[in-house]
Amino acid sequence: GTPIAPDSRPPRRLRQREALAPGDMVRSLAELVAQAKIPVAVQPGRPLEGYLEAAGKARDAGYARYEAGEWEAAYVLLMRFVILVLEELRKHPDWTVPKTPTQRHQRKVFTDQAETALGVLEYAKGEIQTLSEVEAAVTRRAAEKQRQEAAEAERRRAEEARRAAEEAARRAEAA
Repeated sequence: GTPIAPDSRPPRRLRQREALAPGDMVRSLAELVAQAKIPVAVQPGRPLEGYLEAAGKARDAGYARYEAGEWEAAYVLLMRFVILVLEELRKHPDWTVPKTPTQRHQRKVFTDQAETALGVLEYAKGEIQTLSEVEAAVTRRAAEKQRQEAAEAERRRAEEARRAAEEAARRAEAA
């Protein structure tokens, strides 16, 4: 994908996610943050460019998921980008003291993009929380419907038992 200019605004949401079907589960924000953690520490001896390439891929994939309304995937990928740029890359000597003007420029561009991504993360977080609330409401509604159906079935059984008892009593009187 093409890099996003540091002064660009975050992409707008293009479409709403479809309503949750019963059984769809929204992961908690804590689970998503845990999934976004960088599994390998930044190693000072490895080239900075490899880390920037990985960060760029996470950023681009995160924005693609964001534009598709895939909030959880967008959150994980953009959080991974932000963690890498704002936290992990500080451990690399070429990030803290750039050797070339290109590295200095890349540090500024990626830092600006990470700060922009923080705003996108806040929006995605709100969408995830909304989906979680919808999921909870759907679950409550399904439980209430199941309770009502069970109560109705019990009422019907009691009515049938009452009618059978009345019919048996009428037969006994007639005999």
